[in-house]
Amino acid sequence: MEEWLKLNMGDSTLGIDNIWIRLAIFVGVILLAYLVDLLFEKLIIPAVKRMTAKTEAEWDDILLSEQVCNAASNILPPIIMLAAIPSVTKGWLAALLLKILSIYITFSITRFIHVFINAGYEVLEKRQMEKTGQRRAFKSVAQVIQVFIWIIATIIMVSLLIEKSPMYLLGGVGAAAAVLMLAFQDTIKGLVAGVQLSANDMLRPGEWISVPSKGIDGVVKDVNLTTVKIQNWDNTIMTIQPYTLFTETFQNWRGMTESNGRRINKTLNVDIRSVHIPSEEELKEFKAKGFVAEDARPGEQTNLEIFRNYFGKWLSRNPMVNPDMGPIMCRQVEAGPEGLTLQIYCFSKTQVWQEYENVGASLLEHMIAILPEFGLVPYQRSTNWVYPAKSK
Repeated sequence: MEEWLKLNMGDSTLGIDNIWIRLAIFVGVILLAYLVDLLFEKLIIPAVKRMTAKTEAEWDDILLSEQVCNAASNILPPIIMLAAIPSVTKGWLAALLLKILSIYITFSITRFIHVFINAGYEVLEKRQMEKTGQRRAFKSVAQVIQVFIWIIATIIMVSLLIEKSPMYLLGGVGAAAAVLMLAFQDTIKGLVAGVQLSANDMLRPGEWISVPSKGIDGVVKDVNLTTVKIQNWDNTIMTIQPYTLFTETFQNWRGMTESNGRRINKTLNVDIRSVHIPSEEELKEFKAKGFVAEDARPGEQTNLEIFRNYFGKWLSRNPMVNPDMGPIMCRQVEAGPEGLTLQIYCFSKTQVWQEYENVGASLLEHMIAILPEFGLVPYQRSTNWVYPAKSK
């Protein structure tokens, strides 16, 4: 035992008492490192949490969160031990401890940077939400940075383990790059596509997107390097690779949600046989109801033209229609085997899905209900159906 201590705890010419003193110092250094870690856990980190909780800003709560502080506190104890080892031990034991501690310190610093990047990403996301009300896909960019940091850290830790220069390992990595790219081509494509989606602001968490080719129609829940998660309107979760979104066509409804309305495009087929020139009696009735001007003369307009003019004016006065978003029209589309198609084209004042559907349904229902007043009949396949009498 004494011989082992002489070989590993100091000069063999020293007395055994001096060696035991070095051993005691070494144990004391270990205890000091433990006490420093305990001090951070029990005193410093709780004090930092109390200080950040008193401020109104949220960024300090995130950047100085318990997870970040814990990651930082794990760096100091091994540094203390690393500095003390050369003065208390030597030989293979000193070399082994130095190597282990160096690798552990590299890992702890990398882990702290990883956690700090996550905190920074969260701060940027919250600020974006406060400014625009929209979340940006910063996560993919943060993950790319983290991947490169861990690659560099891994090279450094392996070089410490085998006692070779990091440049020596970089040469080997360069030679294996072609094989790695072939084996992980899908992951690399997803990584590049995720960065492109974020950099070009093509996709944000919380946005409504549609990917018809994949049967996706819902809200983006998460965007990262390898997957994009979308919650469909039936509450099912779809997972798709960023590369698929980058190479295929998808529809982002951001422009609609950020605008002051949403387009309404409803159609109704009218039986062509019901289109005619109103008689003098019908024209008098139209004048009495305010559908045409008092100076209108027989033969100038068809009942369909009168209806379109009336309905266009009614749309422009409707409180649910937004006149600032675009044209307001009741127009003809094309005649076909199923009659002449009339189209309601306007914009609602709401983007909320349920309210928007109610507005569109209300406009179409009014069109259907008012058609008999103009002697018009909607197209029906059934030949036995009888149109109800016009209201007086």
